[in-house]
Amino acid sequence: MNTLRFVALSSLVLLAPACSKKAADAPPADPAKAQAGQAPAAAGDDSPGHAPGTPEPARPEGCPAELSGTESQDRTIRKECGAVKVAGDYEVNGGTLTLEAGAKLAFEPGASLQVGYSAPSKLVVKGTAAEPVVFASAGDQEAGVWRGVTLYDNADRSTVEGLEIAHAGTDDNGALFLSAGVEGIRVVNVTFRDVRGPAIRVDLDAKPAEIGACNFADAGTPMAMNLGPTAVQGVKPGHTFAEDAYIRVQGGALTGEHTWGNPGVPLLLTGTVEVQGQDGASAKLTLAPGTVVKVGADAGLDVGYGGSGQLVAVGSAEAPVVFTSGTDEAAGAWGGLRVYGSGAAQLQHVRFQWAGGGDDDAALVVTGKARLEDVTFSDCKQGVKLDVTQAKLEAFERNTFQRVPTAVSLFALQLGQLGAGNVYDEGARIDVSASDVGSSATWRAQRPAVVTFVEGETGVTDGATLTVEAGSAFAMGEGVVLGAGYGGAAVLKLEGTAEAPITFRGLRAEPGAWGGLHLYGQTRGAVLRHVKLSHVGEAGGVQVDDEAEVTLEHVACSACGGPTVAHGCTAKVTATEVTAGTEGQVAVKKAEGCE
Repeated sequence: MNTLRFVALSSLVLLAPACSKKAADAPPADPAKAQAGQAPAAAGDDSPGHAPGTPEPARPEGCPAELSGTESQDRTIRKECGAVKVAGDYEVNGGTLTLEAGAKLAFEPGASLQVGYSAPSKLVVKGTAAEPVVFASAGDQEAGVWRGVTLYDNADRSTVEGLEIAHAGTDDNGALFLSAGVEGIRVVNVTFRDVRGPAIRVDLDAKPAEIGACNFADAGTPMAMNLGPTAVQGVKPGHTFAEDAYIRVQGGALTGEHTWGNPGVPLLLTGTVEVQGQDGASAKLTLAPGTVVKVGADAGLDVGYGGSGQLVAVGSAEAPVVFTSGTDEAAGAWGGLRVYGSGAAQLQHVRFQWAGGGDDDAALVVTGKARLEDVTFSDCKQGVKLDVTQAKLEAFERNTFQRVPTAVSLFALQLGQLGAGNVYDEGARIDVSASDVGSSATWRAQRPAVVTFVEGETGVTDGATLTVEAGSAFAMGEGVVLGAGYGGAAVLKLEGTAEAPITFRGLRAEPGAWGGLHLYGQTRGAVLRHVKLSHVGEAGGVQVDDEAEVTLEHVACSACGGPTVAHGCTAKVTATEVTAGTEGQVAVKKAEGCE
């Protein structure tokens, strides 16, 4: 606040009843009005005029005609006071201003009401549905004629209930401004008409107790509220909004536990909201069913970056939680949700739309933990990205990807975390980066998506058993190898069926596009049933080293540069219905020099 904003207490003008000096010295009536039969009214008085040449009627006891300057006392304005004029900056510092049902304040152009700037103070508005308190313009009936109401950080636990506020506001602070640090404010059943800027602005770190059942239908501005992230918890249901209304949410940190209810209009994030604990405590943000979060191009929602944090977004089939663009309706219009290493997210009946902008190109980036059930991704550059091998999907079932070219990207050791019932577009990809699989897992079929190994060698090791479900389809990048039993005992089970074989093909549709399946010497009890290979090189589709054990049934290799199966002298191979699909190649080839 400008340091020159103080006003001497002596400048406060309180117009007393008709017997006061100001009333006695009132200027004579305007002759023109007298000839027209009009009587001048007292300033701020909405009662009928009095006869020319007679004293102004007495105001009820304790009713000022005008409020201005700074005062530090308790004051009550009643309905009987009529319309009390407010001139300039009327500041309450060190007292309580109470307005009873039916009371009216008429603000001159540029005037404002400011409470609690430098001393503990309160504003108590006690309007009712039948007799609201009214704050309106004393002059032109235009938005922003007067500058609105500000509750500073010494106005804790003020109550604004049953108020109509009209023609107020500034572009930045709106009609009702709750300053940083103020706590416990109740704003209930307030109607806004023709205001400038947001109807309500709540600064960062302000913590209102309740903003409920307000009417923004005729506010004349689509931004009903402009809030810091800590203030959103105070927004209760039951508001009335214009059709295009929204609530702006500024960026900032959320510590402790917070719940964002569904206010009935979108929450528009214009900065990054960070859910992160501090001083060893965790933070948690819960989004209610039906909540719609729109995200600006340079905004986002980060969980668990600077401290332990949790996001719980659990909607329903009828009322999902929605994350969507606050700008363009195009893939990558906003970045996405990020769950960092100290973060966790529970997402159920959630929708992501138009996401995947920024460096990660994904709607959901996980380096911590996440549960996804009944989550829909549509029109995103990429759906889910597990950014490090330590990231974990605690559940991943019944999720849907629509017009998302790369549904998931992850490491091989995380592929078993993809559950059942997921739905993909034809030709969608699940991109897999190479890693060892050191614990037992089942790779479930994710068709019609194609699981694409983009580079390197993935190995099953350390006593793990890897089972691949019937119907799985894999596309293998240049030189990619899927192996088992190299750094420790391992079991590989490819359990296809005649109706749902397991298929492996090269991304490049030529012999030698990828390196095939390699069963190293510590492979035990491997089983390959109903497996179709293509585009493997000269070494063979399935390479079985000495001492490895494998049973092969209905295995074929087409467009391959070598045999379907090539094995060492001491490998234990049981082969049934193994065929070569390429002319001139053999089905099973034993190493040269074997006895």
